[in-house]
Amino acid sequence: NRNNIWESKVLWLDKVDSHFRRGLWNIALTSTPLFHILLCIAEMKRSVLTGDRNQISYFEHKIAAMRAVSQGVSRLSSLPQFTGTHGMALPTDDTSGLAETSSDTFVMLVAIQVNLALGDKEYDAAKTHMRCVTDLVNKAGGLQSFGYTQWRHTIWNDLKLASALLERPMLEYGLRMESINATFPPEVNTEAHRLTLETIRMIPTSETLTSELSYDLFNRLHQVSLTFDTTLSQEAHFMAFENALYTIVYQLCNSIADSQSNTECSATDMLILGAQLCTWTCMPSLVNMRALFNTVINAIQSKMVYRLWNGLKPDLILQWESTAKLDSLLWVLFQASSAAINVVSSGETWMPSYMLESFLTTTRQVTMRLQIHSLADFERTLRSFPYSENVFGDDCRMLWSQMGLDDSGMIDGMVSPNSVIVEEISLKYKKEPQTSFESPSQNQFDNDFRTKLYTTPVYSFIQLAPATMPLTAILAIAALALTKHVTATICTGTSTFTSGNLKGTSYDVAWIDGEDACQWTFVANANDNPCGRKFTLPNGYTYYLGDCGDASFALYNRDGSYNHIAVYNPDYEKDDCVNSDG
Repeated sequence: NRNNIWESKVLWLDKVDSHFRRGLWNIALTSTPLFHILLCIAEMKRSVLTGDRNQISYFEHKIAAMRAVSQGVSRLSSLPQFTGTHGMALPTDDTSGLAETSSDTFVMLVAIQVNLALGDKEYDAAKTHMRCVTDLVNKAGGLQSFGYTQWRHTIWNDLKLASALLERPMLEYGLRMESINATFPPEVNTEAHRLTLETIRMIPTSETLTSELSYDLFNRLHQVSLTFDTTLSQEAHFMAFENALYTIVYQLCNSIADSQSNTECSATDMLILGAQLCTWTCMPSLVNMRALFNTVINAIQSKMVYRLWNGLKPDLILQWESTAKLDSLLWVLFQASSAAINVVSSGETWMPSYMLESFLTTTRQVTMRLQIHSLADFERTLRSFPYSENVFGDDCRMLWSQMGLDDSGMIDGMVSPNSVIVEEISLKYKKEPQTSFESPSQNQFDNDFRTKLYTTPVYSFIQLAPATMPLTAILAIAALALTKHVTATICTGTSTFTSGNLKGTSYDVAWIDGEDACQWTFVANANDNPCGRKFTLPNGYTYYLGDCGDASFALYNRDGSYNHIAVYNPDYEKDDCVNSDG
């Protein structure tokens, strides 16, 4: 069976299958245990398609394979050492089917038991099988004497287990000598280098992920993603593809295992987990299972999604912006959200609905913070990072739809963001009247509010607010921006002025709605204001201030015409505040 989407889009996946499965079925024709194991895997795939596994058939083949594995382990354990191509040399009356099985094939059989145990969520059994594999590999003097097919299935089942448990691989890293110099096509290398230089300017780094390590990691990831959109033919290209994936996963497993000692999931940890998710999404053709069939990959995604969910702190966006660009957080959240949706759609029941909603909400917040208002812009931003149309294209469109966004950047079915912000702030400060405007560090509208405003999934965000701008003023601009369904940018060049009884600070404001920037000026006033009085500002423009208590804000057009007045009323007693035109 084939996934129709992948079958029609990725022309070379069948070539990859042919290359990496080469010899596997030929071995199965003479190795009865491998034949049973492949039939177990076939039953696993069939159950995903039909929703019903033939348990009798599955366990018949699994028990037959386990019986042979048990006899083989006893045989090889009695030997002081053996080579990968050494025959099992069993008695002629042996009924296990191992008589024609070489030692390296047998070690591969034990390693594939890891795959079956992971698919059945038998994690302790999987670790036991892998420890046995490690002992046998040591007796054989390492993997270099193994045949290519046996080598690759052994190392990849080790990496599956390490990824699913967020632990270190048990086997030592080592490429095969005959493939160590394999390279990607020149055009792939050139484009990957260009994209990597762009990527590493936008990601968080740390002592565990230096700029040099980041370049190496993302250069390989870009090569892998670009390869999925390229028709390859040379065997060296396939070998380079596997080498890159093997190296990426091995390094990331160690990095993730290191981060497990910390309860906090830092920005660098989240980036590494996102990269690992990206790699495993590109994996199905290589590890002998397509994406929709692979219960093992679902187990891997589940563990990483849960770890990433621990990193969704309320101030995540602000913290990320302090060390990196939000574009990189969007890429991480894209990987996490897509994986979370895949986990849920695969029938996994452990994930509560609020976890998936947390990913979607945070991804939506970052999308709007970056002023991404169309699917094309969303995808264009992601393409600065490892991204393949053939692998991620449908996920990108699906996630955009799941976030409730259309191509105008509007959010369907949401409660008015204006009312949400105002209600939350009014409840918090109703008992603590605000009587003056102060800097954000002393203002009762503290940084919690600024964080809330920046991370609430609303139509638009206030950007570049001066540090001295009162948060009450930000609230008023936000209310007007939300009403207009546009994004407000507070421009530089603010000034303090006095005119009549009005003292305050003016801020030029630009509405990003296709018009010229900075066409309105916003005035924050901290004085007691005479009601309904006409004020003339230093530039000669005028506006009228209604009966609005101790603090008010006015927005007027650059041509002098009236536009809006927004009110902050600290005593919550005067409910009759009106603007000058009624």
